[in-house]
Amino acid sequence: MENPAAYIPLDRRRALAAGAELPIHTTGAALFADISGFTPLTEALALAYGPRRGADELTRRLNEVYSAIIAPVHGFGGAVIGFSGDAISCWFDDGYGAPAGLLRACAAALAIQQAVTAFARLDYPGGHLSLAIKTVVTAGPIQRHRVGDPNSRLIDVLAGGLLERMSQTEQAAGQGEVLLDEASVCGWETWLTGAWVARNGFRFWRVEAITADVVAQEPETPISLSEHLVRPWLLPPVYARIRSQQGRFLAELRPATALFLKFAGLDFEANPEAGSQLDRYIRWVQSVVDRFEGSLIQLTTGDKGSYLYAAFGAPVAHDDDAQRAVSAALALADSPRRYPFISAVQMGISHGRMRVGAYGSESQRTYGVLGDETNVAARLMSKAEPGQILISQRVAGLVDERFQLRSLGAMRFKGKSEPLPVFAVEGERTLSGDEYRSLFLGRLEGRTAELAQMQGVLAAVLDGRGRLLRVQGEAGVGKSHLAAVFLEEAQRLGAQAAVGACQSTGQEAAYGSVGMIARQLLGLAGQEGRSVAAQIDQLQATLSALNPEWLVRLPLLGDLLRLPIPDNPTTAAFTPQLRQEALIALALEIVLLRARQRPLLLLIEDLHWIDEASARLVVALARVIGESQILLLLLHRPLGADVVAPVLGELLALGEEGVVELAELPLEGVAALVSNRLGDPVDELALALIQMQAQGNAFFTEELVDALTESRLLVQDGAGWHLTAHLLAQLQADGCVQRVDGRWRLLADAPLSAVSLGMPDTIHGAILSRLDRLPEDVKLALKLASVIGRVFELDLLAAIHPGSPASGELLEQIETLSRRDFARLERPQPHLTYIFKHNITQEVVYKTLLESQQREVHTAVAERLESIDPQAIERLAFHYRHGDLSLPPVRDKALYYLDAAGARAKRDYANETALGYVERALALEMGWERQTAKVDLLHIVGRRDEEQAALDRLDGLAGVPPLDAQLLWGQFHEAMSDYPAALAAMDAAAYSARTAADSRGLIRVLGRTGLIHWRQGNYTESATVYGQALELLAASPDWAAEEAEIRYGLGILHRQQGKFVEAQAELEAALALARRLENRPDEAKVLAALASVAELHRNDYPASLSYNLQALALRRQIGDRAGEGASLLALGQSNSRLGQYTEALNALEEALLIQQALG
Repeated sequence: MENPAAYIPLDRRRALAAGAELPIHTTGAALFADISGFTPLTEALALAYGPRRGADELTRRLNEVYSAIIAPVHGFGGAVIGFSGDAISCWFDDGYGAPAGLLRACAAALAIQQAVTAFARLDYPGGHLSLAIKTVVTAGPIQRHRVGDPNSRLIDVLAGGLLERMSQTEQAAGQGEVLLDEASVCGWETWLTGAWVARNGFRFWRVEAITADVVAQEPETPISLSEHLVRPWLLPPVYARIRSQQGRFLAELRPATALFLKFAGLDFEANPEAGSQLDRYIRWVQSVVDRFEGSLIQLTTGDKGSYLYAAFGAPVAHDDDAQRAVSAALALADSPRRYPFISAVQMGISHGRMRVGAYGSESQRTYGVLGDETNVAARLMSKAEPGQILISQRVAGLVDERFQLRSLGAMRFKGKSEPLPVFAVEGERTLSGDEYRSLFLGRLEGRTAELAQMQGVLAAVLDGRGRLLRVQGEAGVGKSHLAAVFLEEAQRLGAQAAVGACQSTGQEAAYGSVGMIARQLLGLAGQEGRSVAAQIDQLQATLSALNPEWLVRLPLLGDLLRLPIPDNPTTAAFTPQLRQEALIALALEIVLLRARQRPLLLLIEDLHWIDEASARLVVALARVIGESQILLLLLHRPLGADVVAPVLGELLALGEEGVVELAELPLEGVAALVSNRLGDPVDELALALIQMQAQGNAFFTEELVDALTESRLLVQDGAGWHLTAHLLAQLQADGCVQRVDGRWRLLADAPLSAVSLGMPDTIHGAILSRLDRLPEDVKLALKLASVIGRVFELDLLAAIHPGSPASGELLEQIETLSRRDFARLERPQPHLTYIFKHNITQEVVYKTLLESQQREVHTAVAERLESIDPQAIERLAFHYRHGDLSLPPVRDKALYYLDAAGARAKRDYANETALGYVERALALEMGWERQTAKVDLLHIVGRRDEEQAALDRLDGLAGVPPLDAQLLWGQFHEAMSDYPAALAAMDAAAYSARTAADSRGLIRVLGRTGLIHWRQGNYTESATVYGQALELLAASPDWAAEEAEIRYGLGILHRQQGKFVEAQAELEAALALARRLENRPDEAKVLAALASVAELHRNDYPASLSYNLQALALRRQIGDRAGEGASLLALGQSNSRLGQYTEALNALEEALLIQQALG
């Protein structure tokens, strides 16, 4: 198997094996060897042999050449530090031993030149090529640094002024030469035979021989390193392939995208912190490249500029690697802002067929992505201005639909006979916008047909035919404005309305959107500032007035309204599933009652961000509104965009017949919208420019108008609004307009990317452009507010503000934001709360913050929020998780609230949401308790493959109780109908419980074992196991819950065996225990079982009827809709057998309605 340690420089390898560190500051000689001829060889072999065999042949020849030139480096005590394209950089340390590093480097350089003569002619079918090499040596002090994220890849780099001398010497060297700069030769002329040559205004020594006695050493025994030492030095996919003995499959020819980035600002000679700064920067670069699933291949440093090379498409390919590379480049362009010590970056990107894979010798290897396009990308980087990204024509053809590009014409490059077309990346062409909300004051324009369609639906609802209506459209198209106008019309016709809005950051907070609606329907709207006790009193009074029988379920509304209402014995006994079902049943009853009082319009915005629990409730409501005066109006983006809740697809399917498709505004709609916003007419050229940029998107149109007016590129006079003369001159100069009938007209294909409109060409840029025109203090307030969320409280903002402004000062800043239409008042005094007008505004502002700033502010928000509202656990989990996790207290709080939020979600039966919280907590800290919770949740949601993998992971964790793991394995095997494996797991669990003298645990095991035997029809074995459990329970009378479950299971078993007397006795005992525990769900379950026994045993239909009526009453009381339906079905059957057909029909029809509502 290939030795992965060969990817680490030899001297670093020795140090790792010895547990030592290489010195950062040292002296010696650097050798640079540049081979020419590999690029044409790559192309020739691919043509001669085909892509696959050509790659194999190239790998063989590459390894032959590199083996020949690396052997002298190692033989004379040097180390290959890095491969860059077709070149290697080596180091010969003075500390290695006599003679000095300079003499050993020169000896190696001469030996390399001799070795390459063997490759002067390389034959292949149809032709031949030759390779040549130039070598340069510079001596003096240098720095050795180890940089990078070990989870991505560590990189060994040379740094210091000596490298600038080496670069200067390399530019002067010719093929077949060994060249030294003048500073390196000083004092060593006696030992170096050669001659002085003058090139590029400097003197160099051309070495021809060495008179000193320098002898190459025999190859040393290969050094093997343990995995934890070697893995960080390789790209993870490369290491994985080597470890799986697939290293030979690394080499191939494949399409890939090369990104070169040049950066400056690090002064290794003058700044002692330069090494640590480089490490910080490279770690961040790796995080960006890794995020887009590329690979950082190479890093070369120098005091006057350094560069790095990242590849996309190798070793892991995607169908959009060019787009990934450009996205990464745009992220990396942020380098100077994130790291002030990086003064400038410039980038080049090209795409084409590359030679990818491992190459080198057995003693020194690397992974590379090489080819002609690699060279083109490097040349583009050199041509780019600071902050600029240049791309080749091939890349432009792959990404032009996604990114804004500007043609720079054709440029000449070294090694290319013809100029190549070059493009500059200006930014993203389309950006993911966030939802538009109904905060418009202007008239609705261009939506007459859609509004008429919605009014027709409203008429049907007012006639008693409830409907679900969906308004679907892209972000910013005007869904919320349309809904606002429609809502006003519905209210005018006598309907009441309640509105809920889903948020992108609220998908994990159960009942987030429907909770807003519930507060409105229960009289709690606007009372958030009152005490919790006062709100609960108000809720109790409202519920009592509506229906006193609902009071037993009052604690369930605490889940919906986020009020800490203590459970009563009934609700405390609910399982999570039953708790959710009971809450949904109560919520539906409340909504239906309100609709009987007055027609009801329920509007939910941004449905694509709905949380799991809210979605389930909305699905349930959609199924029962058919015979009511309820209109359920849902606004969302097109199917497939931002759909996150697992039940959302089911909800959308229910509304297939009632859909309003909202397209972009037509030109006349845009014209009306712009005129309304500006108050006066707009000339045709300005309107055409806005339309071309906004493309009919209402939100984009508004933002563009604001940006143009605030930058005074769109001005007003007596005739209305028009473009300034300066902007018109730019359009003329760039060929964007032509004069027709005495007026300037915008061309359909106008190259607007070349025109400076006083803002970026994207809406994202328009928002930032407006942001930059805010006063600095207002801008800071807006940035802090963006961290709090789309809705932000003034008091919370004041508490986290680092400047501690006076309350009046901060209020004036927020009023400025309101006047400039960034935010609107959401809740008045005494609890002032504001909302960002657009989600996209909040997100863009948030992203202007540095990550360290985001973490700092998130931490401050979390700490303050915790002191004023500790029950806001989802918000606290969000903010603490995004806080500064390097601080142990913050990390602990993040874990605490993630656990709490997960527990709450599970209690609400929002299991997918709960699973998300558990997985986030596990990502911060692995532990068997959380892993157990993950297994349990995966079991509930039915992801069996993931459940098995999680169980395997659980088995490998320290501290997990064997009994818990074995019970979970048994649960898994039972769900898979693998009863032998399930019983084996139960046998192991029973052994663990007996070994630990855990009688209660053993009872749990026996109960599960009895159930498994019962499912298999092994009634005798099931009875035996249940009997063992009862014997244990006899010694522990306080374990009433366990006894109730065992007796119920035994009763069902006896019923199955036809032992009805025994079944009756066990079930009566289980009933008494359930009543003693005030466990109404179990009480109803046992009553239903007793009803079946009465009917089967004695044909005692009156007794069966009585039991079922009791069960039905309990299930209605606790809101168990599924159980209610089952009881009604049983009642229908009993009444039918008694000849009471009217009662039977009524019960069966009601059961059918419930079943239909539940799906």
